[in-house]
Amino acid sequence: MSSRNHTLGAGRQRRKVGPRIGPSRIRWDRIGRLALVIVLFGVMVSYLNPAINLFNAWQDSRTSKERLAGLKVENQQLQQQLDDAANPAVIEREARRLGMARYGEQAYVVRGR
Repeated sequence: MSSRNHTLGAGRQRRKVGPRIGPSRIRWDRIGRLALVIVLFGVMVSYLNPAINLFNAWQDSRTSKERLAGLKVENQQLQQQLDDAANPAVIEREARRLGMARYGEQAYVVRGR
């Protein structure tokens, strides 16, 4: 301790600091890699929401196509019923099912069944 005080106190000489030969305290290569990972993560997050929206839209379109196919089948069935309703034989059959009779026919009601 005294030798150090002696050199600083007597001549007030300072040693010049040269270029550092050993590793520096800041690892710039690691900081650069960390910054790159952070930027890539940010880019990935910015693409995540539109990708989720695209996937949801794809699922909705599949659901809509399935519903459309079901509605087309139902439409064909209803169209067939409409075509059948225009047939005189079908009209007569439905009228008799409802208990109607033609003009001039005698209608009977059977009870106890």
